[in-house]
Amino acid sequence: MGYKINSTWTRLREKDINRLNEIIDDEYFNEKLIGRKLNILKIFEELLDEELDRLNFDRIHNFMKENNWVWSIYENNKLHEAVPTIKQMIDFIKEDLFKNALFDLIELNKKEYVASSGGFILCAGTNSEYPSRDNCYLNIWFDISHFK
Repeated sequence: MGYKINSTWTRLREKDINRLNEIIDDEYFNEKLIGRKLNILKIFEELLDEELDRLNFDRIHNFMKENNWVWSIYENNKLHEAVPTIKQMIDFIKEDLFKNALFDLIELNKKEYVASSGGFILCAGTNSEYPSRDNCYLNIWFDISHFK
């Protein structure tokens, strides 16, 4: 699989790229990388479940209804504005904010991810080169301080 030798630049560096490909294509190293990524995934999925259990979605939903805090929502292939249901909020956190955090933390090997959308802020990261339950964190807030 590795890196392809398909340009002038890569042909000039073919020997070095082939050496790199020996490492990239090694079955043991691939399994080691997959194992590391699965470990990070498991840690952050557990942290997400705990954080979702701590959030008071009833209070957030009531605030959104009382203040007409609407989202653009697609339903039945149509876009409309509505206050999201609690299920829609949780699905949004999992499918948008959390998946983006996982990509940055697992695939891009970033140490921290912060994003906000729809009033929610998700902050996740690790304090170590070797992520474990003891050095990873995930926090979610609902921010009304910027609500107009």
